[in-house]
Amino acid sequence: MKPIDIAIVGLGQRTFKKALSAITNEPKHWRLVAAIDPVEEQRVRLNTLFPDFEAVYIAVPHHCYREILPDILSLGIHVLKEKPAAMSPEELSYYQSLADNNSAILTTASQRRYGSAMAQMKFWMECIGSPSTFEAQLKLCIPNLGEGWRARSSLAGGGALADVGWPLLDMIIGLANPNDEVVPVVEYSKLFH
Repeated sequence: MKPIDIAIVGLGQRTFKKALSAITNEPKHWRLVAAIDPVEEQRVRLNTLFPDFEAVYIAVPHHCYREILPDILSLGIHVLKEKPAAMSPEELSYYQSLADNNSAILTTASQRRYGSAMAQMKFWMECIGSPSTFEAQLKLCIPNLGEGWRARSSLAGGGALADVGWPLLDMIIGLANPNDEVVPVVEYSKLFH
């Protein structure tokens, strides 16, 4: 099987720390063909510059997906995007419809479940057994969660609580379901809107 040609949209902290190495360290699976950032002056139409790639990894602030995702899905290009899946149930339905109508696959990533800390926790759970309750904390290397796009619900889709809460919930689901025997479904809530 030939590697999938992939483009990256969004050259932020998550991309440089995790995604770039994950893609470039697996040359049998992925071939990086483009990397751009969605800042207005750097934005380009991907299909003009790189018409032959099959998939795009997108990691941008939550509110920026609206400007990027519809064009890519309309081209029938598969998308792996960082969480959240969308900013509202209606937006998610729109993205899913675009993907379905254009034979594209739309997937949302939550990477923390696959990190070394989680592997260590799964190891210890094998020793101590299944927990009945969880208490979790997530430390982000962000100087002030009260500033920037994460602090504004209209831009972050729920603010810092939703931005940090989603990966915590995903990690707990991963620990409670260590063999991925059951794929949990987490419904979108209007709690933060």
